[in-house]
Amino acid sequence: MVRWATAEIVTAWGRIGIRDLQSASGYSATRFNQRFVDELGITPKRYARLVRFRAALTCLHPGRDLGRLAADLGYSDQSHMNLDFRRFAETTPTDVLARRYPSGLTLSEG
Repeated sequence: MVRWATAEIVTAWGRIGIRDLQSASGYSATRFNQRFVDELGITPKRYARLVRFRAALTCLHPGRDLGRLAADLGYSDQSHMNLDFRRFAETTPTDVLARRYPSGLTLSEG
C-alpha cells in the first residue's frame, strides 16, 4: 500500500489529497498514517510536501516567476512555497538561484 501511495504522490508532484489516497487505500486514517511512518519514517502529508518541494527545486530557473511557479505546484501563494524552502532547506528560492547561477546566467544564455 505504501509503495502504491508514494507512486501516486510522486506522479502528482505532491499535489494530491492525502485523505483521498487514504480512502482509496481502504485503510483507516490512523492505520494509513502509521504504515507510512513504519515504512518511511514520516507521515504521508510530510512525504507529499517533500515531493512538492523537490518539484519546486527542479522547476526553479532564472527568470521564472516565483508566484507562477508556486501556483503551478499547488501552493496557495509564493509565501507558502517560501515557507517550505525555509523548512526543508533553510533558505529561500532566490538564494537557491543565486547559489545555482552565481553569474546570473544559465548555460543557454551564456
